[in-house]
Amino acid sequence: MKKLIVCLVLFMTILPSFSNDGVLDILFSVPIEKLQKNPEEYCDKEIKIKGAVIKSASILMQTGFIVKDETGEIFVVISGKMPPKINDIVTLKGKIVIIGSINDKNFIYFKENNSK
Repeated sequence: MKKLIVCLVLFMTILPSFSNDGVLDILFSVPIEKLQKNPEEYCDKEIKIKGAVIKSASILMQTGFIVKDETGEIFVVISGKMPPKINDIVTLKGKIVIIGSINDKNFIYFKENNSK
């Protein structure tokens, strides 16, 4: 029992140091607000997002939908499959794509990784 407690204390001690450099972002979903505020931090990293599907659309041979969590909304682009239904809760792995920026407002979307 003592070994288990020591392991838990060690884990809880080192856990915060991993969260600062994004290592835990791969394991846990990243709040959408965090992506919107600092997309450059996540641009070249595989991350997870989780939320409810609130709208869907098709744009230039790509299928997309908007995912909303407690912190914000983001447009998700997928290839080769249909979007989930409205109100479905989804967890997706992918990367942030920065389209551009105007007057300090970033225009970004989330591109889901192909599951092939």
